[in-house]
Amino acid sequence: MLADWHAWILHAPPDSFWLWTGLLALLAPFSGFLALRALRRVRAIENTPTSKIRSAHQGYVELIGTCEPAADPLRTPLTGSPCAWYHCTVERYVRSGKHSRWKTVREVRSEAPLKLLDGTGECLIDPRGAEVLPRTRRIWYGNSVVPSGGAASGLRGIVGGSRYRYTEERIDAGDPLYALGEFVTLAAGDGEDLHTATGRLLRAWKQDPQTLLHRFDRDGDGRIDPQEWEAAREAARQAVLRERLENAGRPPLHTLGRSRDGRPFILSVHGQRALGRRYRWQALGWTCAFVLTAPAALWMLLVRLGSG
Repeated sequence: MLADWHAWILHAPPDSFWLWTGLLALLAPFSGFLALRALRRVRAIENTPTSKIRSAHQGYVELIGTCEPAADPLRTPLTGSPCAWYHCTVERYVRSGKHSRWKTVREVRSEAPLKLLDGTGECLIDPRGAEVLPRTRRIWYGNSVVPSGGAASGLRGIVGGSRYRYTEERIDAGDPLYALGEFVTLAAGDGEDLHTATGRLLRAWKQDPQTLLHRFDRDGDGRIDPQEWEAAREAARQAVLRERLENAGRPPLHTLGRSRDGRPFILSVHGQRALGRRYRWQALGWTCAFVLTAPAALWMLLVRLGSG
């Protein structure tokens, strides 16, 4: 087999040779990148200790609990099933000559927040930008862009061929949820001192100069003089104090979202051990692909160019 490959490298038409050599040369760094990406996820999962919501530190954390919708349950666009998160695709079967493929004609992913509860508190999760690994995944086929008998919200405007494939992934209320991301607690005033919060409110008021003049231009000269500006500053200060008094009895709001430094943001119904095993196998597979493709591309080049 190696001898046949060697002969093909020596005598293959230039177009075919450079096509396959180029594909191998591109696959090698791509495989290496994906191997490193999977290893990075393994390290993040294994090196980040599990925290409780009530006592979690601010920053990158791992939480484990139960998933619930943040408000009313969502409904998937394809079947109308209630859930806490969904990802749906509609694909059309396209044939062109001897080639055929599935072409995505619609893809929708929920961006509504969901909650994680762990017995010590609840955390609001923004799923945008997360790598989501759900438990429920359903694939079925039909002859219309909208599955017969399913809810078609947002999908009726699509027109196309006669054969479709539907894929629905979702996380349901009550599913176990593993979350790895940036944890931030928002309290009344969001940690600002009174002077900073007052200045922020004044800047917001300045975005509407007509209302500002109406409230504080006491002499009607069309401008805010220093004395009137001090009155506006005091009014802003009192507004901030009132807001903080109103929020004083409210519990803090815990949130989780995409990491600001680019570390993995993962939401999964599978536990820590299963996730670590999943990404280790991915890293092994892509490492093998890299080890095979990089030397193969280099060997092909050396054989071909050395023969000239």
